[in-house]
Amino acid sequence: MQSRYGELYNSLNVLIEDAPFMTTWNNIQALTTFFKSKLNKIIDENVKPVDMDVDYPKPPSKPAAEDDGLFMACVNCDRKFDDFEYEKIHFLESCAHIICKDCFVHSVKDQYIRHQKADCPDCGKLINEYEIKALLGAEQLEKLQ
Repeated sequence: MQSRYGELYNSLNVLIEDAPFMTTWNNIQALTTFFKSKLNKIIDENVKPVDMDVDYPKPPSKPAAEDDGLFMACVNCDRKFDDFEYEKIHFLESCAHIICKDCFVHSVKDQYIRHQKADCPDCGKLINEYEIKALLGAEQLEKLQ
């Protein structure tokens, strides 16, 4: 049985070696070998070993909001908030101004008691009633009316 496989392998090998594409295949293999060796030479010349024992400086601790210049400020009290304090601020839908929730509550309560409406403290655009209701709650809004 093994001799039959050996004969079959030899005859297949002869067919492949005699095939017209064999020259092209040999050229492809030669080019591949050439470019691999060329690439390895370039890598060997240009890659420097990295010293893993170097004491790299530690990254700085998170700076305060005012230090890095990336902060949001309330238009009413000018208090600064960094990007991790979204729960403390509110973006007014009517004008996109930023107001801290404390100022929002005080400003809205004060204006709503007098005028039954509330405006942005910066530009004066009317704040939507549903926005007031969402932040104050329905019960507090009813008490103000």
